Amino acid sequence: MNQAVIKFGPFPTISKWNTGRLSFAQGEEGFDSILGSPNGRGCAWFLISHKEALGERTITQIEVFTGVLAYTVVGTTYNEETVQASKLFLLFHVQDV
Repeated sequence: MNQAVIKFGPFPTISKWNTGRLSFAQGEEGFDSILGSPNGRGCAWFLISHKEALGERTITQIEVFTGVLAYTVVGTTYNEETVQASKLFLLFHVQDV
């Protein structure tokens, strides 16, 4: 996740939904990194395995935000305690193909 958000500058801050979410559109730097995360793979697998019921759909955008505390990214490593306290959330936007 940290490597993906570096595109927003050297020390991007991820904040609450209404004040500072970061967006990654399909094809933008960082999108594939987040899609390749465990949560991203789960969302993609759900769409693939339920194609018959849902139709052909794709993930077009991913938004990252926190629930409680703002989280400032410093480099490409992270502090697990800070990440857990910040409660990062991912929102996957899905569209018909």
